[in-house]
Amino acid sequence: MLTSFVRCPLSKSYEVISKTNLLYRVVVSPNGDYSPPSPLNVKRGQNAFQVDLLIGKRKGEFLLPLVAMEVKYKRISTHSVITYSGKAVRHKEIYPYLRYGMIIGGVDSIPNRFFVHNIGMDFALAVKEVSDENLLEIVKKQIKIAEKLVKVVGKEKRIRGFESRIRLK
Repeated sequence: MLTSFVRCPLSKSYEVISKTNLLYRVVVSPNGDYSPPSPLNVKRGQNAFQVDLLIGKRKGEFLLPLVAMEVKYKRISTHSVITYSGKAVRHKEIYPYLRYGMIIGGVDSIPNRFFVHNIGMDFALAVKEVSDENLLEIVKKQIKIAEKLVKVVGKEKRIRGFESRIRLK
């Protein structure tokens, strides 16, 4: 499933990468040196966490991360929700426009523990059958939101309202 989605083109503007590392911390030493020295080559365990899927837009050598997703199958534990929620918060400290979420395959609904323990993820989707179409729909919506947030963070756009919604089916 992950492999087929990674090969599924969103458009020429976006790249989909699986099992990649994403920066969560920048440290400035007493000498003024940055760690890591560049956001281009970050390593897991060295100021970066690995994400299952990352969708971004290429800006020269830099991939602007827009949507990060963790993909789980059948079950998510309380520990998973707490862990990924915390990772989302840390990544968003570096990339405030990043949309971070979870796809849970093989289930009909998102378990209540997600809502009880989540503080950092922007979305979750339960899908009985994981397919490229299901994921593509979510990714396109999240990219659209991330693109708007990039403009807000870049001060190109002023916003009059904000809302968070939950879809019940």
